Amino acid sequence: ANTTTTTTTTKKKKSVLIFICGGTWQIHQRYYAMALGRALSPQGILVIVPDYRPYTSSSSTTTKKKKNDINYVSIKEMIDDVDTSVEWVLNNVEEYGGDKEKVMLVGQSAGGHLVGLLAALKMLDWVQEQQRSCQQQRSSQQQQQAAGDNDEEQQQHQQQQPKPWLKSTYTPRQLLGYVPTAGPLNLIDLKVDYLNSGMMSPQKMSGLFGGQSNETLVTWSPHQVMQRCYDEYSAMIQEELESGQGGGDDAKVKQEDGSGVVVFPRICAIHGTGDTCVPVRTSEEFVKELSCFADDMEVELITYDGWSHTDPIIEKPMVSAEREKVFFIWMHL
Repeated sequence: ANTTTTTTTTKKKKSVLIFICGGTWQIHQRYYAMALGRALSPQGILVIVPDYRPYTSSSSTTTKKKKNDINYVSIKEMIDDVDTSVEWVLNNVEEYGGDKEKVMLVGQSAGGHLVGLLAALKMLDWVQEQQRSCQQQRSSQQQQQAAGDNDEEQQQHQQQQPKPWLKSTYTPRQLLGYVPTAGPLNLIDLKVDYLNSGMMSPQKMSGLFGGQSNETLVTWSPHQVMQRCYDEYSAMIQEELESGQGGGDDAKVKQEDGSGVVVFPRICAIHGTGDTCVPVRTSEEFVKELSCFADDMEVELITYDGWSHTDPIIEKPMVSAEREKVFFIWMHL
């Protein structure tokens, strides 16, 4: 706020777009955001492009690698970097003229995978927190009904509770939305394509995800993590209903917490039908799956006929006739 003795002028806070670049998880392509920034900045949008450690860098900055040591950065470390960046933006963006209430997370290609995975893990953390809360409530009620419960047994039960996937404390809905663009959202479906095409070697897949088996990949595949969220939350609701603590007769996923506040994130997947790097089917199936979870879940798919893998972030922002369409894509939520 600029204040004088006679008038007070308050600058309007800008909408914020956090953009996570792609590059097969190993090539930093932050310069891709230059065209996007030039297209959106005149619209009053603050574009922030955080960095994250690529696969080809060492996961340790304190230990010297020997010549043949394999100590590459994993997806877990990358998602931690992105998560930390998002929390920093939410805590500090207003110092730079941004509106912390209007922040959107967008990623393209490998960045789209990280954005989709972050949304899924945020949701999973919230679901599991609800599970812990319900279990503690039941335990407290049982303790009141039967004084003399085994304290050691309760402690063991608490130790078995899963730890949060993410360290951040912001809630899923603190972001306006998550927008994975041309992202490999189903690693199981794309595994054979990637290995056969040479886009990813078996060694890199193992280094990134901790292995090549489907059992390993599901941990870092947004499609499957979202499915896990649905399964765990539906089971929790059903258990609450059967115990007489639920407030309704439907085991469908409910998007509200106890106060009626919607917590599940808004998701919009974007894909060009001409993408030869990541097939459009991965976004189509991802959105279709999410749409089945809950009737009122805010999820949608935007496809553009003939657009390539990089059209939404490089080619189209540079063409004045397409710029308005690009603006709509990123900030329509």
